[in-house]
Amino acid sequence: MNKDGVVSLLLARYELPMVPIETLTRTDGWSAADQASIEHHVGDGFRLLSGVFDFTAGAILFHHRFQPKPYPQDIPSMRPNFSEGSRQLLQEYGRVVAIADTFDALHRINAKHGDMREATGSEIEQKMLEFHPDRKELIQDLFKSGILTTFILGKKHDETELLDLSDEWYAGSFDYTDEHRSARNTQRHLTLACALEPLSDKFAATSRYHDVSTHLKLEYFIAAAINIGDAFSLLADELSQVKDAPSNLYRFAHQAQVESKRNRRGGRVNQGMIELLFPIVVAQHLHDRNYTLKPNEVLELAKDYLQQTGREDVDSLIGLKRHAYSLSHYDDRIVPEHQAARSVAEYYEAEMLQNSEKPTSAAHNQEFLKGFPTVGLITQTILDCPYPHFNQRVEEAFHRARFHHSSDVSVGFIADCVATAIYLSLSQNPQARLIG
Repeated sequence: MNKDGVVSLLLARYELPMVPIETLTRTDGWSAADQASIEHHVGDGFRLLSGVFDFTAGAILFHHRFQPKPYPQDIPSMRPNFSEGSRQLLQEYGRVVAIADTFDALHRINAKHGDMREATGSEIEQKMLEFHPDRKELIQDLFKSGILTTFILGKKHDETELLDLSDEWYAGSFDYTDEHRSARNTQRHLTLACALEPLSDKFAATSRYHDVSTHLKLEYFIAAAINIGDAFSLLADELSQVKDAPSNLYRFAHQAQVESKRNRRGGRVNQGMIELLFPIVVAQHLHDRNYTLKPNEVLELAKDYLQQTGREDVDSLIGLKRHAYSLSHYDDRIVPEHQAARSVAEYYEAEMLQNSEKPTSAAHNQEFLKGFPTVGLITQTILDCPYPHFNQRVEEAFHRARFHHSSDVSVGFIADCVATAIYLSLSQNPQARLIG
């Protein structure tokens, strides 16, 4: 049964909401009648999920059992009849739900926990520790890891404001390095972006929390990020001496893929990043040496550059792809030559027509042909997102990009777009205090 079917089944079993709306939305004048009414939601939730999600239904029973006046007093019998070990787990998961429930409640203007005003982030953290003293270490860890945060949407974040005000060395760190676009600046922004991408928590992608597989380790991504910088620096050096793009610049993209292997195990981890980044870097160094263009303007120029390339560029791109597959021993993967393609743009068009049966391949090719829409969406989200911390912005951008594509599109492709967007965010705003 799919998600919509489950929801329809649940709604058919009970009329919702069961607790009156006026009780759910009350912020002042909380009465004994309101309390009696709200206590029904535990049993209602249990009955709603029983027979569909039994373990979750069982956990719900315990999420108000850890407060000074716990409820419900009587725990109904559960089916299936869980073992003693499972029942202990149910209580522990109910405890975690209780912590989340408290965190949510403290963000609402409500006279139950003090003055009739919105609590600050620091006050919420203190209340969390006060209400759950037996889980002090867990709550502190949740705040340290960023799962819980003192940031309140729409408000200035005291922590980051204080850090920025006390950082008198920030402006001086850019002396002699960021007045004009240079090979050194490009290399720094590019390696920084590709190294930062895997650190944020992204569903089914390598992150600081876990490696997707033994072949997709975090350290492989970071090492490769640093390794590809030299080739892009050479590309930028060559472009600094010309007004128009010379032929076969894509040899530097091929070089970047070859050098990505230095000092590390594992196979290809950054092919998509190199492909996406390459035309953008070219466009920047040809048309935006003084950081005057907006990200969407750079992306449009990158799309135009793909049409200005030649067959030598196409052959270098093919070499890049073949080398990438060889790194992962994908010997059965054939990289088509598309001999009629006279530019990289025509190559992606031919790929789109002939070899885009898979949703990820189609999304990859369309990104180049349509002017990098996913990269643009992620970039704008990173720059505009109200969250104070970089990883929060990246994670929000990743989720928006996933929603933009079908669920069949690989998260690896989205992650490549994230790395490219981080680079664009940094390289078009070279003195922005983006990370932190």
